[in-house]
Parts: sequence; C-alpha cells; structure tokens
Amino acid sequence: FFLLIPHRFLGRREFYKRVGRAWKRGYLLYGPPGTGKSSLVAAMANYLKFNVYDLQLSNIRSDSQLRELLLETGNSSILVIEDIDCSIDLPERSAPTQKDPRSE
Repeated sequence: FFLLIPHRFLGRREFYKRVGRAWKRGYLLYGPPGTGKSSLVAAMANYLKFNVYDLQLSNIRSDSQLRELLLETGNSSILVIEDIDCSIDLPERSAPTQKDPRSE
C-alpha cells in the first residue's frame, strides 16, 4: 500500500505544474532503530528507480548552502536526513528544567 502513494504522485506532475505547486513530496519516518525505516527508503528507491542521497545536517553551515544543495538534487531523488532530532540544537533540550517553588 505504501508504495502506491509515491507511484500515484509520479503520475500527477502536470497537475502540480498546472496548479502552481512544487512537485515534491516529503515523508517523516519515525521509530526506534531496527524497525525498517532505512529498508523502506531503499525499497521505495528501488521501486521508483530513484537515487538516494544522505544529507548530514551537521555539514550544512548556512541556509543558502542548504538551498543550493536542494536545488542541485534531481527530481528523481530521495533525500534522507537521518536522526534529524540529533542534528539540531534545541535549547529546551539542553537547558535543565527548573521546578517552580510555588508548586511545592
């Protein structure tokens, strides 16, 4: 079933062009290690005959560098960003939580 979704998307390129939308599709795969996320990406790439690119966000230094990289990636591509939650600095994760003394 899951492979039918991108297959249907491929056949609608002209529709996206006609309505002025970008012909791109994104999926967020979430789960613990070993649950088949990478295998699903490999199966989709094989089925669709797409290239797979692994993007390491830690190597990107600016928005313009990311934009340039995305523009250079061909239409028949799958861009994989592994462990995105570990690639960005989230202040709320690094700051220790403080108890409200009024709640005690």
